[in-house]
Amino acid sequence: MSLIISAKLLTINNLNPADYIGELDLFLFDISVLGTIAALWVMFVLSMTKKAAMFPHQMTFLLACCQATACIGTWPFFLCAYSLPKLS
Repeated sequence: MSLIISAKLLTINNLNPADYIGELDLFLFDISVLGTIAALWVMFVLSMTKKAAMFPHQMTFLLACCQATACIGTWPFFLCAYSLPKLS
């Protein structure tokens, strides 16, 4: 993920300063989607290998569940912010 962050930060130098907020919002949305996919993959693997029943893996499973919930919780902000008409 650090490569994605580094590449995105390099392109920010070429932006108009008025576009920073919108570009950073889209970047946060992209990262939240990737974080959700990664957390769901960890939960899937732990569930399929039946390791989620052991105590250390239970903590990892719950941490991945909380991470996925936090990432999904940011989506309504982005969906609502970009679906509303702009007031001039």
